This record gives sequence, structure tokens and C-alpha cells, in this order.
Amino acid sequence: MSAPACGRMPTMILLGVALMSTEALSGNACQSDRNAGVLPGPHLSSEAGPWVLVHAGTVAVSEQDVSARIVGKDGAAMVLIPAGEFMMGSDPGELERLTKIDPTARQEWVENEFPRHRVSVDAFYMDVFEVTNRLFGQFRRTQGDPRSEIPPDDLDRPVAFITWFEADAYCRWAGKRLPTEAEWEYATRAGTHTLYWWGNGTPSRPVANIADDTFKEQAPGRSSMAGYRDGYVRVAPVGSFEPNPWGLHDMLGNVWEWTADWYEPDYYARSPKENPGGPGQGERKVLRGGSWATGPSDVRCASRAGCHARGQGQDVGFRCVQAGRR
Repeated sequence: MSAPACGRMPTMILLGVALMSTEALSGNACQSDRNAGVLPGPHLSSEAGPWVLVHAGTVAVSEQDVSARIVGKDGAAMVLIPAGEFMMGSDPGELERLTKIDPTARQEWVENEFPRHRVSVDAFYMDVFEVTNRLFGQFRRTQGDPRSEIPPDDLDRPVAFITWFEADAYCRWAGKRLPTEAEWEYATRAGTHTLYWWGNGTPSRPVANIADDTFKEQAPGRSSMAGYRDGYVRVAPVGSFEPNPWGLHDMLGNVWEWTADWYEPDYYARSPKENPGGPGQGERKVLRGGSWATGPSDVRCASRAGCHARGQGQDVGFRCVQAGRR
């Protein structure tokens, strides 16, 4: 993997299309702790809960637990993530579990996830889906941005080529904010303790848009999830796969997601237990979740990367959160 613009760089090669950013033009927008960074039909489980996808960003709600579902100011469906505790990061056994799926994995790829530590977070609402071109186009129109015109086929795909500052501005416009790194991992794990919310191995059903056998055929030599096909060569419309146990779609794969935190590889050694918000300053912001162009290592729940706030990529997007009930 080559190192694009971020620090433990998410895989941003994108089938030969390099990450572009103002820092990348000067040579170091993203730097990989791996010294490698390839940034890189609807399947809804019958156990997915009360959300039913009508079209991306529009959902219907059953009578079950309606109080835990809201619609944000921007029209995005949101779900309540309950307050609680979880074990954040990875233990030394993470690499052993990972190499069973990705034989190329190395120790330095997981070291920024040490030590595994207990964290508690308050309740919050999180977008069920990644922010789409449809929703981001609404925001751009209010700003007089000519880029608000989107091809119809792309309206329900996640917005990409978004800097951290653009993601932050959208969240503020919508009366929301970007999730902290801790909130993001807590919501992604959804009470699970495995590499991925679906388990420790190759999924037996389409659960995420990640680098699969189809990607491998088009990008030989890149890491991919062997024995898995998700049905998409590149980015998929949001909600094309079943949600995690807490009703969130595409937390792993599809596009990387910006978080609010500054990135430090050793932050976990001094992270507070309650509602950690990351370092007070830094050079890079945390990206989470991997993308359609990333393999088994980057789409883990614990995987973390850092990218300059002005960095952009074809597979970098975001979702929002807002304060929950107390």
C-alpha cells in the first residue's frame, strides 16, 4: 500500500485515482503509520428493526420504540444511541485475529489502537445513514454553491471529496456536530466485541461495501476480503446493506467518515474514561470505518486513521450526531 495524505492513512488509492488535497500537492497531506495507505441490491435483515428504507435518507418507522427515532433538521433519519460503557481500541490479540483474514497485516497497523481501555459515553442521536449528495446539495444551495447540482443516479450515494471543514460546516448548519471518535466506535460496535460488528471473519451475507473479490480483480495486489462479494464495484447508495445491531447502516465500508477528534497515535494511553473528546489540538483529524476500496484491516471497528482537515478523497464522507436524551 502507498501512503496518501493521512496519518495511518486510510487506503485511498481508489483503483488508481490518488487522493487529492492541498497538503497532498505539497507532498504530505496524509501519512500512514503502516507506511502504506491504500485509501482506497439492497439487503435488509428481517431483524433490522423498525427502519425500512424507502429511498436513501427517507425511512418509515414502525410503532416499536418510536421515541428512539427522530428526523434531524436536515431531514436525515436519526436513531438514539443509549448511554453506556464499552472497551475501546484493541488488545494484543487483535493482530492474531486479523491475520487469519488478512495475512499481510502487521503489528504497526494496530499499535495506534493500544491500549484497549474502558470508556463511557452519554446518550446521543446518530444519523442512520451517511450524509448523501441529496442532503449535502441542500446545504450547498443555501450557500450559493454551484456544485449543488447532482446527477440523479448519485443523489442517494454518500457525499465524498469532503474536507473536515465542509463536514463540520454541514453539521453546524443542520444543528448537529461530528461524532467524537469514542462515540463513533461505541455506535459501530453496538454491543459487540469482535473485529467487525458481524463477527471475526468473512461475512456470509452482504453486510458492507468493502474491498471484495470484485475489487481484487480490478486492483490486483491490493488487500481485500477474500471470498466475499458485496455487489458493488465502487460506492453504493446508502442503506444498501443491513444495519448493525443498533440500526446504523454503512458504519464499516462505503466511505471513510470524519470525526470531531484530532488524531494522535498514542492518545489512548492518556484518554479520559468519560466522554473522551480527543487531544486539544493537532495536525490531523480522525477518520474511521474504511471504505469500498479498503480491505479487512481498515474496516475493523477499532481501526483508526488521521488525515489533514483539508484532505479530500473519493471515498471520504461523514455522518452527524446530536445530543440525546438525559
